[in-house]
Amino acid sequence: MSDTDAIRGRRAPGRRVSGEDGALPFPDRRKAPRPPLAEIRRGGTLNLVPPVVITGVVRVTELLLIGVLGFVIYLSYVEYEGERTHLFYLAAVVVAALGYMAIAQVLNLYRVSSFNAFVPGFTRVFIAWTTVIAGLMSLAFFIKIGADFSRVWIATWYVSGLGVLFTERLVVSLLAKQWLKEGRLYRRAVIVGGGPEAEHLIKALEASADADIRIVGIFDDRGPDRVGPIVAGYPKLGNISELVEYARSSRLDLLIVTLPITAESGCCNC
Repeated sequence: MSDTDAIRGRRAPGRRVSGEDGALPFPDRRKAPRPPLAEIRRGGTLNLVPPVVITGVVRVTELLLIGVLGFVIYLSYVEYEGERTHLFYLAAVVVAALGYMAIAQVLNLYRVSSFNAFVPGFTRVFIAWTTVIAGLMSLAFFIKIGADFSRVWIATWYVSGLGVLFTERLVVSLLAKQWLKEGRLYRRAVIVGGGPEAEHLIKALEASADADIRIVGIFDDRGPDRVGPIVAGYPKLGNISELVEYARSSRLDLLIVTLPITAESGCCNC
């Protein structure tokens, strides 16, 4: 039994149908097409992949790829010229790897939407890696140690770095697309507040090609005369007090509040 069915089962004894006290009927959602951001269920338990785990793995992988590649090229090509030069190369590798991670974070390269869109994502990877190498060469020039570094080493590291980052991002993109298609890689979201505000927000989310969320349902304290059982194709699962119980028994990654100001004031005064 799904989370939605469980909540509806608890509410079933008190549910009113059409013709009883003027309540609105609960529509048969089986006849309606699946909304674009509806949660995908293929039967049984779906093994979700938390986005935070994927982003963490990609961060560590790219840090190791850049660092290990730079040091391996140094050991393979550059002759050992003493401890001082050895430490310079090691420091350059560490600074470049950490600098790339920082720039990638600024360019939003560790988001699921970036993993899913390979061409725009790798374009920003190219910019980040090029900026790092250019910055490293500029730093070596201004602190007057440029003559100690091998130009062949840094050029080889730059080109091969682009190659391994291209391959790594391509693999991540293919996996992300597959997991998104299977419904495993997304953030489960609920919307607090129905009505026109929620409908506008849902339409905006559905229009986004890179949306990595799935809307589980709507929670709202207002009655059926103001908020129907279905909002823009997504079910109203209960009131706000029931949201607490739902969050304890189900995984939720995102809570989106769309209540108007007057409704928010009412909730705060409760």
